[in-house]
Amino acid sequence: MKINEIAKIAQDRLNKWRGKMVNNYQTPVILIGVGHGEHNKGQVGVYTVEEISDADIILFLEGAVKSLKNEQSGEVEGPRA
Repeated sequence: MKINEIAKIAQDRLNKWRGKMVNNYQTPVILIGVGHGEHNKGQVGVYTVEEISDADIILFLEGAVKSLKNEQSGEVEGPRA
């Protein structure tokens, strides 16, 4: 995948998610990306804000995993992007 394709996908998704977050009175704290280059294909990148500790980020991620599992089983908890 070329860098301009990655940039367009990223911009499109961020714009869509920004609207959903604002409508839900939320701010971003975590961004997860997956590599598409020859040097990082499939590698996960985790980007977080400095004002929240890694321990709290882990709690948010655990909550996100629980929410996704509930959604798979038909029990929806909160908004999903």
